[in-house]
Amino acid sequence: MSILLFFRTALTQLRLTKCGKSLLRACLWVIKDNYAYFIGLSTLLLVVIDLWIELAHFPFVSLEFAFHVFLALGVLLMVRYSIKLDHSARYDGLTGLVGRQHFLSRLSASLGERDANVVLLLMDLDRFKFVNDTLGHAAGDELLKIVAQKFRSSLRESDIISRLGGDEFAVIINSPKSTKTPELRDRTIEEVCRRLHEAFHGQISLNEYEVDIGVSVGVAVYPEHATTPQDLLRCADVAMYVAKRSKSGCSIYDRSSDPNSVESLLLVGSIRSAIDQDQFTLFYQLQKSLKTNKIEEVEALIRWNHPTLGLLGPDRFIPLCEHSGIMRHITNWVIRAACKQVRLWRDQGITLRVSINISATDLAIPTLLPTVVEALTTYQLVPSDIVLEITETAVVSDMETAAAVTATLSSIGIKLSIDDYGTGHTSLNYLRHLPISQIKIDKSFITGILSNTDDYLIVQSTIQLAHELGYEVVAEGVETKDIHDLLLELGCDRIQGYYLSKPLPPSKIDSAFLERTRSLT
Repeated sequence: MSILLFFRTALTQLRLTKCGKSLLRACLWVIKDNYAYFIGLSTLLLVVIDLWIELAHFPFVSLEFAFHVFLALGVLLMVRYSIKLDHSARYDGLTGLVGRQHFLSRLSASLGERDANVVLLLMDLDRFKFVNDTLGHAAGDELLKIVAQKFRSSLRESDIISRLGGDEFAVIINSPKSTKTPELRDRTIEEVCRRLHEAFHGQISLNEYEVDIGVSVGVAVYPEHATTPQDLLRCADVAMYVAKRSKSGCSIYDRSSDPNSVESLLLVGSIRSAIDQDQFTLFYQLQKSLKTNKIEEVEALIRWNHPTLGLLGPDRFIPLCEHSGIMRHITNWVIRAACKQVRLWRDQGITLRVSINISATDLAIPTLLPTVVEALTTYQLVPSDIVLEITETAVVSDMETAAAVTATLSSIGIKLSIDDYGTGHTSLNYLRHLPISQIKIDKSFITGILSNTDDYLIVQSTIQLAHELGYEVVAEGVETKDIHDLLLELGCDRIQGYYLSKPLPPSKIDSAFLERTRSLT
């Protein structure tokens, strides 16, 4: 406070002009009302005072003139420093994009406009954590700068882009009134998402490395989905989670996928009773061996015969189960139901192995192994009759737990498969420490194998390396004969997808059907 006292003393003792006193009062007012600036300004003002005193020794410079000059300089320095602090508060220091707090203020202002038609995009980078952990935080920061520039070049100047924190970004799109109809609005959103994904097509050069980064986009619309900034952000976050889970790249908010919506609350509340009332059922997707040309395995896929909503796919309720902590009840039911169906087929003379999906939350539940053993014993099956599929992202999220659980399951003879391989961007060398026997290449690589050189090379190298490590390879999402033939040429072991059949109820799978499917070569 010594500088304030100095100026107050100067104001009372120096014989200043009216203008000089006004400048000094303004200086005191700026420091007092903006005390956050005071620490930084004090150093600058001490320099000004020192110069003022030094100049005062020159006979041709009056004390009053020197004081006026350097008082004005001090005010200018305070204004400049104030502007710099204001910019730091409004913008992200790393990327130069709008900062979180300023973005929320802009979003609130946009929602408050008359006839507001606001679209909020929340974006999260895919595989950023892997790059950051592997190459270090400096490389991660550099990547964020590159990403920010890609966002700028993909969006309009009128769109407000922000880095909310970490690898999470957001965009406010103030749409014109002409896009207020759902059809035109959705077309605008689709175009924006297309441009964003095109910006990340191909690899990004980061120092001497080439990295592959994607973006998942969640979309929420005002006032259709929410009426406050925080609620709109929450809705966009829910949509982004759906986009990541479904690997669709972009998703518009849907209340049925929101674990905190009334509809979701009702669904979650009725899941346990749905199990008791036998409302769940399993469909099965065929898996053919390219070596024997036979259907040897099926994947169990759960459906919910809801009494009022009809047949619901897993995307409608599995995320809710994972969020609400009741996933283990679903998993336990699927294991028992799948083993029961294998027994029924076996009694009909049909020999099929069944693969069952295990979620990340299931790995942390100690009852998983006892449930599997009980089901095998009850239906007189052996461990080799089932395969447990664990997603690559589930393994990566908790490697220690995954290693412990898979080792225990493998010790009793259960085969383990890594599902959706390629989406988590881990190497096979990273996974080789797990007791797995099979990997399933994600359909996102298979569908583009004929037209995309990168996809072709990824699939080709994955098959070769997997075989060297002793793994069996399954290709998911095979939809055409051309893809089937190419995978056969590359040495893939098994295929699965609509080329063979859509997921079917067990009543549709009999010996005659399996024989007809075998003719698809």
